[in-house]
Amino acid sequence: MLLPIRGNANKCDRHIINNTLMINMSKLLRYPKISDIYFITCVTHNRIPILHKNYSLLVKAFFAVRRRKSIKLLAWIVLPDHFHCLVDSKNNSISDILQQFKMSFGALYRGAFKVKKGNVWQKRFWDHMIRNQEDYNRHMDYIHYNPVKHGLCKNPFHWPYSSLNLYSDCYPNDWGVDKSLTFEKEFGE
Repeated sequence: MLLPIRGNANKCDRHIINNTLMINMSKLLRYPKISDIYFITCVTHNRIPILHKNYSLLVKAFFAVRRRKSIKLLAWIVLPDHFHCLVDSKNNSISDILQQFKMSFGALYRGAFKVKKGNVWQKRFWDHMIRNQEDYNRHMDYIHYNPVKHGLCKNPFHWPYSSLNLYSDCYPNDWGVDKSLTFEKEFGE
């Protein structure tokens, strides 16, 4: 992966493209946080569709992490091969939270199906630090519209693996049903 670094770089002229120094990085860089609320996307290994069928294991894994880290899940959607959520990290490292969550779910899943080894999750995850109310609302809407976007239902209120019904007083009854909603920017799918 190439990570752009802006500034004066005299020693690496051969790697400068358009005044941007390109450095090979083996890991994703996590920036200093400006908020405790994150939008997260996690995808199963090879996009195997196991999550919605094992929703109760996801809930158990979340509660296990919540007991250790005191985090708060603000919104979620679980689809067959990935999930999105808004989580208040309560000043914990989002990488640590996701590592514990993935390990917990993996152990529960392997135990339930008597599987001794193998990957359950893709190695990385997508995160986005929520910057303001508009950003929060846009990600909340994206989460709740996701099963319609993926053709899993026509009414987002009918998808059972979602927090949308907890926010029914914030959305009209026909929200996301009659018209196709579009979202700009990336959401980690």
